[in-house]
Amino acid sequence: MIYPEKMSMVTIVAPKTHLERVIDELYRAKVLHIKKFRPEKGLSIGEPLENAEKVSKLFLELNSLKQNLSFENGKGDFSLKEMEKTINEVSSQLKDLLEKEKEHSDRLKQLREKSKQLSL
Repeated sequence: MIYPEKMSMVTIVAPKTHLERVIDELYRAKVLHIKKFRPEKGLSIGEPLENAEKVSKLFLELNSLKQNLSFENGKGDFSLKEMEKTINEVSSQLKDLLEKEKEHSDRLKQLREKSKQLSL
């Protein structure tokens, strides 16, 4: 006679940003029967860490800077304060440079228009 395998209960833990992809992959692989989470035995949905909001803000700002600059891959140990200070400094410098670029671009546009009028 054929008997089903005994099931074990597992808890899948993932960041919210990856949770949907994790669940989709588990469904696709047909390896788990997934039910909605019900807190029990001291397990509950976690709360963000104390500095999560600050880290998230810095991460978004860093990604913004990364789009405007090219960085080499490097590793190092930095404190949250050091990262915040460095990111704020680089961000401030980048904003200043982007403002100057816009000013120069506007000035160039004016000069081209003047040149065009003079050549008519």
